[in-house]
This record gives sequence, structure tokens and C-alpha cells, in this order.
Amino acid sequence: MARTYMAEFENKKYDADKDGFLSEKEFLDMRRDTGNYESQRALKEMKELDIDNDGTISYLEYAFWRMCTAGAATEPALR
Repeated sequence: MARTYMAEFENKKYDADKDGFLSEKEFLDMRRDTGNYESQRALKEMKELDIDNDGTISYLEYAFWRMCTAGAATEPALR
């Protein structure tokens, strides 16, 4: 499952600058492209996903989010 998320994270167009992180703009673009976009909700969601509060979504944060939405992880397991 982790390899799937890594491939998804790396191969998608969302990490436009290929730095390994999703910026706020990249995250919002992703949410818009997947049809799950409402500006305020997406910004709140990003803040919740940004566990280390660096203003970006890392692969680890992305994978955790994907596992949670699939019901495969809980937050305490990551920390």
C-alpha cells in the first residue's frame, strides 16, 4: 500500500515543482482536480494534514491521509 501512495504522490501532476512536497497551491489544485474542492474547507483540511506545521504536505503526511481516508490508520499510530 505504501508503494502505491508513493507512486501516486510522485507521478501525479500535483507536485508541480517536484520538490517532494505539496504546497498550498498544489494541494488546492489537487483538491480541485479530484472534484473535492471548496476553498475554505480545503484550506482547513490542509492545515489538519500538515502535521509538522511547515506549510506543506510531505509524502508521509499524504500517505497518512490516504490511509486514514481508506480506514487503514489512526493518528496516534503515526505520532
